[in-house]
Amino acid sequence: PDINLSGSKYKIADDKILLPFNIIKSIGTGVSDLIVNARKDGFKDYFDFVKKVYGNNIGDKTIELLIMSGCLDSFGMNRRTMIENLSNAIDYSELTNGVDDAFVSVPDIIDYEEYDNERLIRYEKSVFGFYLSDHPIIKYNNSIKLIDLKEFFDKSVKLYLLVDEMMKIKTKNTF
Repeated sequence: PDINLSGSKYKIADDKILLPFNIIKSIGTGVSDLIVNARKDGFKDYFDFVKKVYGNNIGDKTIELLIMSGCLDSFGMNRRTMIENLSNAIDYSELTNGVDDAFVSVPDIIDYEEYDNERLIRYEKSVFGFYLSDHPIIKYNNSIKLIDLKEFFDKSVKLYLLVDEMMKIKTKNTF
């Protein structure tokens, strides 16, 4: 999803699929419509985005979800930098509410090193419910070889898997 291009439906742009905002967990069509209405001429930058949407039934947790989903990547800042500067962006938003922007200076951005790839894909999984840009098993790609299973019929084999989730179910019948 892209903050300046996505809406509440899937779209195709530049031979790519643009995901809708409401594919992100906890973001429904109402929030999606609020974002689309707030961006009339597009969001110029990160602070412009926060200024236009914050407080309009969109809080800091929703903005964090949008950041971690990659929606704001087009602003040219990494996700950790946006998360760490969110409170400054919210303060700026509140200061400029009902006041001409010329009277309030935009806060300085404090740059942070981006989160490591494993943390980013964990966030992505928690936001979408699936891996979008990468997958944890990819790092084992060179050691995994596709094989003909017929060769291994009735033999012991080593198997590598990634357990993504486990759910313990307690029933009356215990084994």
